[in-house]
Amino acid sequence: MITSRIFPVLLAALLFFPATVHARTLYVNIGAEAAGDGSSWSAPLKELTIALDAAADGDDIWVAAGTYLPGADRRASFRLKPGVAVYGGFAGTETEFRRRDVKEHQTILSGDVGAPGVPDDNVFHVVTGADRAVLDGFTVTGGYSLNTRWHGPDTLTAAALVREAGDGMGAGMLNFRASPTVRNCVFQDNHALVGGAVYNMTSSASDPAAETGSAPKFAQCDFWQNSALAWGGGVVNMLRSRPLYVSCQFDSNLSDAQGGGMYNDFGAAPILLNSIFRNNEAEQGAGLANQGGSSATLYYCTFTGNRSLKDGPAIFQGKGNNDALLVKTLVWGNECDCEDIRFTSLPPSTLRITDAVIQNGFKGKDIYQANPGLDRKSETMLNMGYKTNGYRFVDAQLPDRFADLDKYGQGYSRPAFDPARALTVTAALAETRTNPVQMAAAPVARPEPEPMRLEDILAEPPAPEAAPEPAPEPAPLPEPVPVPAPEPMAPPVPEPVPVPEPVPAPEPVPAPIAVPAPESAPAPVPEELAMVAPPAAVAPAAVPVPEPAPQGPDTLSSMDLDGNGCLTLNETTGKLNQQFWRVDHNGDGCISRAELDRFEARMGGQAQTPKIATAPAKPEPPVYAVPTPIVPAAPKPVGAPQASAKSAAPMAAPKAAPEPVTAPKAAPAPAPKAATRTTASAAPAAVPVPAAPCAAAPAKPAPKPVGGPSTGYTLFAPMGGTDTYLVDMQGKTVKTWPGRDASTGAVYLLKNGNLLRTVSPARGEVRTPFEGEGVSGGIVQEVSPRGQIVWEYSYISKDVRQHGDIQPLPNGNVLILAWELKTRIDLSEAGGSVRNHPEGMIWSEHIVEVRKSGPRSGYVVWEWHAWDHLVQNTNSDAPNYANPVRLPQRMDVNYNPRRTPDWLHADSIDYNPALDQIVLSLRNTGEVWIIDHSTSTEQAATSKGGIMHRGGDILFRWGNPAAYGAAGKPMLTAQHDARWIRNGRPGEETILIFNNGDRRNKRSEVLEIKPDYYFKATTLDAEVVWSFGGDSAFYADRFSGAQRLPNGNTLVCDGPAAHLFEVKPDGKVAWEYRFKEPGKEPKPLFRATRISLDHPGVARLSLK
Repeated sequence: MITSRIFPVLLAALLFFPATVHARTLYVNIGAEAAGDGSSWSAPLKELTIALDAAADGDDIWVAAGTYLPGADRRASFRLKPGVAVYGGFAGTETEFRRRDVKEHQTILSGDVGAPGVPDDNVFHVVTGADRAVLDGFTVTGGYSLNTRWHGPDTLTAAALVREAGDGMGAGMLNFRASPTVRNCVFQDNHALVGGAVYNMTSSASDPAAETGSAPKFAQCDFWQNSALAWGGGVVNMLRSRPLYVSCQFDSNLSDAQGGGMYNDFGAAPILLNSIFRNNEAEQGAGLANQGGSSATLYYCTFTGNRSLKDGPAIFQGKGNNDALLVKTLVWGNECDCEDIRFTSLPPSTLRITDAVIQNGFKGKDIYQANPGLDRKSETMLNMGYKTNGYRFVDAQLPDRFADLDKYGQGYSRPAFDPARALTVTAALAETRTNPVQMAAAPVARPEPEPMRLEDILAEPPAPEAAPEPAPEPAPLPEPVPVPAPEPMAPPVPEPVPVPEPVPAPEPVPAPIAVPAPESAPAPVPEELAMVAPPAAVAPAAVPVPEPAPQGPDTLSSMDLDGNGCLTLNETTGKLNQQFWRVDHNGDGCISRAELDRFEARMGGQAQTPKIATAPAKPEPPVYAVPTPIVPAAPKPVGAPQASAKSAAPMAAPKAAPEPVTAPKAAPAPAPKAATRTTASAAPAAVPVPAAPCAAAPAKPAPKPVGGPSTGYTLFAPMGGTDTYLVDMQGKTVKTWPGRDASTGAVYLLKNGNLLRTVSPARGEVRTPFEGEGVSGGIVQEVSPRGQIVWEYSYISKDVRQHGDIQPLPNGNVLILAWELKTRIDLSEAGGSVRNHPEGMIWSEHIVEVRKSGPRSGYVVWEWHAWDHLVQNTNSDAPNYANPVRLPQRMDVNYNPRRTPDWLHADSIDYNPALDQIVLSLRNTGEVWIIDHSTSTEQAATSKGGIMHRGGDILFRWGNPAAYGAAGKPMLTAQHDARWIRNGRPGEETILIFNNGDRRNKRSEVLEIKPDYYFKATTLDAEVVWSFGGDSAFYADRFSGAQRLPNGNTLVCDGPAAHLFEVKPDGKVAWEYRFKEPGKEPKPLFRATRISLDHPGVARLSLK
C-alpha cells in the first residue's frame, strides 16, 4: 500500500533524473579505432562487458551508438552491477549528459552471439539486473531461450521457482532478486519459455513466502514484438515482485498461453501508470493476466487492439484471490471470440474499475461507455489528457498522476497478503518446443492446486547464476529438439510424371462462370485461375505436339490437337497464344466456338477457323508440387543508415542457407468444380534444353530458357482493397492478410514472416494538400502473419506525404518515397516559371530512410531531396542558372510537360546493397535515375561525397533526353517499376523496367537495360539487352511491373487487368493467373512478387 505523501516526489526523481554524484565515468565506443582505458571519449573501451567488470559502486558508464554483444557463449549476459548506472545514446563526443540523444544514436545490446540471424544459439538473457543498477537508453534485442526446458519438479511452487532458476525465463532481461531502474529502453524481438522481454522475481530467496519482493522500476520503455512459449510474451512478474511501470508501451507481444503483454503470478503486485497495452495476443489475457493471488493496479492506462483466442482479451484473472484495480483507464476495441470482449475474472478474483471509459460499460463509479474514438495519434499518446465525447480525465499532466498514486493507494484498500496463496497455486510446467511460436489452438489445462509443506518453501536454496523459471498454468509440451543450422539447398529435381489415361470431358459451358465462395474465411479470396504451360522443347510422350508448318502460322484446326471443340493455352500458338486471356472472355481456360468467331472477326478474317470436331478430353497434367520451406532466421534490428555491402559487410543481410529439399512428387490434378473450369498444369521433369530462338531477337539475348515456370508463391495487394494475398502455382490462395486500411499496392514479405505495406488514411483523417485523383499512401505498416499491425509509421502532414513505393533494407530500416510541398516562394527562389507550373506549387520528390524505434514511431536517419539538385535557364539571377544540357546531373525545374503540381511522380524505388545505390522510376518525366545512397544526409544535399564522390547528384538517367534539354527520341513513356536484377539471377546488375507506353500507341513492353556504371560523369546511355512486347494488344496504361525470376523467366504484372503471367526469355508464356474477387468490381494491382520457397519468411507463415 502506498501511504507516504512524499512518495510522488521521490519517485519522479528516481525515475527521470540520472544520478549526479558518482565516483567516475567510464566511456565505451565499439566504433573506436583502438581500445583505450575508458577514461575519455578519445581513449574509450570498446566492449561494454569490460567496462562493467571494471566499474564500482557509484560509477557511470557512457556508451556510444553501436551494437554490443555480451560475449561468445549462450550463457553470456550484460551483468549489471549494484550502484552502477549505464547510459546509452551517445555519439561519442559529448561532454555533458544532457547532450546525448537516445533517438538519434541507437545503442543496441544484442544477444545474437552465434551464427548471425540464427536465433537458436543466441544468449538466454541479454541483460541481468542488479539492485540499485540503472539501465538507460538502450535497445535490448536478440535474447532467445525457446529451445530450453524446465529442470524442476512437475508441480510449480514458489520454492521450485527459486531453487530451479533456469535459462528459459527473461530472454531480454532477467531480474532475479534484483531491483534495477530501467529508463528509455526498447525491448524488441526477444523470445523465451516464460517472460519474452523481462522476467521479474522475488529478492527473498531465504524466505520466498515473505511479503517483500523485488521492485524494479521501468519508465518510458517499450516492450515490442517479444514472445513466450508459455506465459508473458512481454513481461512476467513473479513471487511478490512489485515492479512499477510509468509511461510504458506493451505492443505486439505474443504468448501461447496467458498474458500476451504481462503475466503476474504468485502474489505479484505491479503498479502501472500512463501505459498502453496494444495489439498483444494470447490464448487468455492478451493484454494482462493475473494468477495465484496477484494484484495489478493501473492508472491512466489504455487497452486496445488486444486479441485472445479464448478469454479476456484485455484482462484475464484465473483461479485464486486475484485483484485488479483500474482507475481512469480506457478499454476499447479488443477482440475475442468469446462472450465478453473485455475481461474474464474467475471467482473469487475481483475486478474494480472507477472513473474510466469501458466498452459496453461496467459496474463501478463514473464509468463511461461513449466511444473514445481511438485513432493512430491518440493510441500513440496513450490516454494523457484524452477527451471522450466531452469527458476529460482530470489531473491530465504526469506530475498530477504521481499524486494519484498516493490518493488512490489510500482510498482503495488492497487485499491482505496471504502467503497460503503462494503455497497452494500449482501447475504443470511445460517443456518447450523448438518449432516457431504459434498461437495455442486449445486451452491449456490447469491441474487442481496441491498444498506444499512450509519447510520446503523456507529451505535455503543455493545461489543460482541463471534465471528462475515461473510457470502459471501451462500444458505439458514436447521436449525440445535442437534445430540444426540450415544447410544449402540443392535445387529440386522433379520426377518424371506419367500421363494419366484420357477421361471424357463435359461439354464446354460458354456462360459466365459461377465462382464459389471462400471456404475458410469471410474475406474475399481470389478466384483460382492459374495456368502453367509445359516447356517448348519438352513434351509428354503420350501427347505429342505437332511441329508448326514452316510456311506460315499454325491454323486453328492444327491447334485443336484432341478435337474436343476447346482450345487450352497449351494448344494455342502465335497471336492467339499471346492474347489467350483476352479471347477467353468467360475466363474458363477454354476458347469456345463463339469466342473463336469473335477472334476471327477481330483479326479481319485472317484466322482460319475450320469446324472443330468433338473428341475425348485431353487429360490434365499433374499439379505442381511445392517443397517444404525451411526454418527462417530471426530478424536483428540495426541502428545506423543502411551501409553498402562493400563498405560495411556486417551490415548487409546474410543470405539464408536453405536446407536440402528432396525432389517434389507431382499429385494428380483436382477435378473441375461445377460450372467452373480451372486449369493448372506443370511441366514434366526439368531437362536442360538449348535456348529457343526469339521471335524478335534482342541485342544480347537473356539467359537460356528453362523447362517450366519458376516455383514459389506470388504476393500481391489489390489497390484500394484491404487484404493482401499469397497464391500458389495453381492459383490457390494459401494466405490472406486481412486489413482495415486501403492498400496502395506496395507490399513486401520480410524475413520474419511479417508484411511491410503502404496504406492510405481514411478520408478526412489527415489534412494535407496532397489530394486528387489517384493520390494515395501516407502510412507504412508492418503486419504479423496473424494480421496484427506490429509497426506503423505515418509520413503524411501538411508538408509531406508518402506515395508510390517503399523499400525494406537489409538492416531493418525502410526507404520511403514521398512528396514535399514547395510553394510559390520556393518556386521563385529556385528560378521556376509559373508558366510551367500554373498552380504555383510543386510536389517535389524526396526519400527518407526510417529506422523503427517503437510500435508507432521511427526516426529519419538519412534523407535525399530532388530540390537540392536543380538547374534552370530562365532566371539568370538565381544561383542555379545554367544550361540544363550541360548539367544533366541536375533536374531542370522548368521541365514539366504535364503542367501539374505532381512534377516528377516517382512511382518505384529499389535498392542495390552491393552498389549502395538507389534506382528510381519517374513516370511524368519518362526517366529512370540512379542516385548514391552511401552519402550522409549532408553530403546528399551537395555534389560531393559518397563512394562515387558525386554527393546527391544524379549518377545515371535514361529514358527521355528532352528532360535535360537534349535532342533524341524518348525510350520510355509513363513507365513504372524499375528494379535491379540481383542475387545471382540471370541478367544480374541490369535493370528491369515496365514501360507502360502512351495512350496514343497503346503498346506496353518490358525492357532490360544495362547501364554503364562508370559514374565519373552522369551517364546518359544504356544498352537494351532484352525486351518483351507481347502482341499489339499488350497495353497497361497504369501501374504494373516486372520481376526477373531465378530460372531466367520474367514475371509480368498487367496492373489494370489484374493479370499476372510468366514469360520465358523467348516470350512464350509459362504461367498465367487472373485475380478476381467474387461479386466485386475488379481492382488493379500495383505489382506482384514471386516469393521463392526458401524465403525465410515463408516458413514463418505456417502454410498448409
